[in-house]
Amino acid sequence: RILLETVYEAFEAAGWPLDTVEGSQTSVHVGVMTDDYYTIQARDPDTMGSHAATGLSRCILSNRVSYAFDLKGPSMT
Repeated sequence: RILLETVYEAFEAAGWPLDTVEGSQTSVHVGVMTDDYYTIQARDPDTMGSHAATGLSRCILSNRVSYAFDLKGPSMT
């Protein structure tokens, strides 16, 4: 969620309305190093939701951004 909020704020700061970005050939590149939140959640697997594995995975962050904002360019994490 934090990444999606940050991307949204970046679009706002750049003066790019979402309707001009959605569906565009915009590429997404994300660099990520740690997954601290997943580590905290994994301490008690009984409290993890059914989508935790994909929702907390580092390898698909750029794809989540592309999907959320309907970006059609390449994405790489």
